[in-house]
Amino acid sequence: MSVSAINGGGGGGEPIGIARERKLLEEAAQADAMKMKGIDVRIAAFDELDKYRTGLYDTLSTLADAGTLNARQVALGNPESTILSATASPNALIGAHTFTITALATPTRIQSAQSQGNALEPQDITLGSVDPGPLLSVLNLPGLTAGSLTLALGPDANGKAITVTPLKVDFADSLRNFFEQIKTATGGDVIASYSTDTDRITLTSQSGRDITLGAPNDDSNFWAVTHLFSTKHDPSTGPRPAIQSTTSEIGLGCVDTRTKIADCNLKNVGHIASGQQTLTLNGEKITYDIATDSLSDVIRRIESSRAGVQLLYNRSTDAFSLNNQETGALAINTSDTGGLLNALGLMGAGATLVSGNNARLQVDNGPIISSTSNTIDGTTHGITGLGLTLKSTGTETTKVSADTEPAKKAVGTFIEAYNKYVDFARDKTASTKVNGKLVKGILAQNNDLVRFNNALRADLTSTSVPNNNIIKTLGMLGITTSKTIEDPKISLNDPTFTAHLTENPAEALNVLSVLAEKLKTPIAPYINSSLRNLPDGIYKTPQDDLRNKKTRLQADQLKKQQSIDKKDKQIEADSYRIQAAQLRGQQMSGMFAQATGG
Repeated sequence: MSVSAINGGGGGGEPIGIARERKLLEEAAQADAMKMKGIDVRIAAFDELDKYRTGLYDTLSTLADAGTLNARQVALGNPESTILSATASPNALIGAHTFTITALATPTRIQSAQSQGNALEPQDITLGSVDPGPLLSVLNLPGLTAGSLTLALGPDANGKAITVTPLKVDFADSLRNFFEQIKTATGGDVIASYSTDTDRITLTSQSGRDITLGAPNDDSNFWAVTHLFSTKHDPSTGPRPAIQSTTSEIGLGCVDTRTKIADCNLKNVGHIASGQQTLTLNGEKITYDIATDSLSDVIRRIESSRAGVQLLYNRSTDAFSLNNQETGALAINTSDTGGLLNALGLMGAGATLVSGNNARLQVDNGPIISSTSNTIDGTTHGITGLGLTLKSTGTETTKVSADTEPAKKAVGTFIEAYNKYVDFARDKTASTKVNGKLVKGILAQNNDLVRFNNALRADLTSTSVPNNNIIKTLGMLGITTSKTIEDPKISLNDPTFTAHLTENPAEALNVLSVLAEKLKTPIAPYINSSLRNLPDGIYKTPQDDLRNKKTRLQADQLKKQQSIDKKDKQIEADSYRIQAAQLRGQQMSGMFAQATGG
């Protein structure tokens, strides 16, 4: 036996062949990976292309919108008019008109007398009062805050310098205590008092000096809550008076709408029945209980009902009113089982009914027209599409004209979307030279894309409306397409389009509607999967085919990898076998040499 045979030389062809097969499989797998990478690039390009198709498709609904193409604008004789404001809807009647407003619509209301609440205190409070009155913490001054407060005195008749007096509002003090603080702090110059008859506080400077109330850094809002304001002598009225005073501008007693009705300081609360009661407004029933409900609760219930009225409280007049929410000469029907409306002064002898008025106007000096509302449209004044909101009496003119801007914007948006698609498609299909070699675009020679682009261009160039008298094609409307296939963009001739849109809006709409419907047909299946189920089978996009091809490649690649793994195991096994054979050969060679004495 030869040494080479013992060393496995004769069997060396087998592992070498397996390695060659493995290398071929690996090269094939790498080629598949490159193909899949190319497929991914093409799928991404088609997906991007579909985004441009979607953008184009989205412009078509606006392109054929009658409201856009028949938009109107309205101008007033006085752009800053305080008499009325106007709007014009699509298809509004074009023309100018004069409106004369002789009366505005007002709501019907029931008004109570003033001073429905008790006075702040049932007795006068002065520096000489024996009874200091309740503490500020319980006085019915809603929203009063404690803390620092400022009172400043201006120069007197003798030119005495201005003095600033710091005060402090403490809830633990009574009103009389606070008045005493004012006197002490001003050296006896300012005397404060409260009159229950007028329900007001008065501050008087005994030296006739101006009284300035409040500073930016005050903590308390006492002056605001009691409606006291600064005084300042006007020299033009004569010499400075011997005394200078300021009095609360309104009565301080008021109804507290936040507390339970039984404790809200309402004068006639004793006339309201206890327990759950019901008031009825325009047929809507509202329940209340003076022991558990506040007037704010009742106000909210009325507001949220279908009564169509509002219950309002005016703090400055201490009065209530029931107002119809709608204007016009409409009634307010009321009833009440518990007497709340009577106690509020809204029923009975103390209530005053103020009937609402209807708006009255003339159009172009025509007959008087009445309206229960200040917001009127063509059903009232007779001019289709023109809306008016009346603000005051007087005369104003309106001029309705075609508004071409929305239509030009819609067409401009369509053209921009179309041209963006064209640019992208051309970029991905064009061939370019790289280092002297012609390199095709990643979507070049794609039959589906070629068919789509041809259909799109054909729809553009063939759009026509033979029944139109003047505008029969896109070109006549001012939308032109390039005559070269290399640059198939479209453009807009603005003057031509504007002129036709102004003079022949109906025909312009016909042409654009035909175009929009034509273009929807080839684009829709790419952006709406539900449209891919066609009668003759399942519609597939290029991405569908590419993804299927990639799936097949992935399956083939998996098989190749499995084969490579198998070859690796064979090579490893053969390697072990060869090494073992070589070891046995070396052992036999040693034994032979020993036996022959070599």
